[in-house]
Amino acid sequence: MEQEIETFLRYIICLKGAVMGQNRSSMEERVATGMQFGVLNFLAEHDSVTSGEVATHLSLSPSSATQLVERLVRDDLVERQADQEDRRVVHLKLTDNGRAERERVYGFIRERVGRLLGGLTTEERTELIRLHKKIYDTINS
Repeated sequence: MEQEIETFLRYIICLKGAVMGQNRSSMEERVATGMQFGVLNFLAEHDSVTSGEVATHLSLSPSSATQLVERLVRDDLVERQADQEDRRVVHLKLTDNGRAERERVYGFIRERVGRLLGGLTTEERTELIRLHKKIYDTINS
């Protein structure tokens, strides 16, 4: 099992590099890190979230999530909105720039994944997706 774990990790790391691009500057002119894209993607999937929810979703400490969000706010990709009922609560939402940036980066990633999966048969792609879902379900159970 140890050898399988090492092999799996090696492939995961290589695949991440292939999907994100070895030269990330081509994809990330504004979004500097994959974690920032993670925030944009999370916000695109949810109407309104708090910094704490971002931290939980990305497995970050609250202070790391705050720093991450601060940069996205500074870059006009995310905006803060005070809760109408509880002024202590601050909601995060994508700005129009943030939505456009998420779509641009997502499109880049989608195109790369399409090329990577293009070398597999339909059956192989189906099995790959099934196995990834199984791992995902294990993580989230």
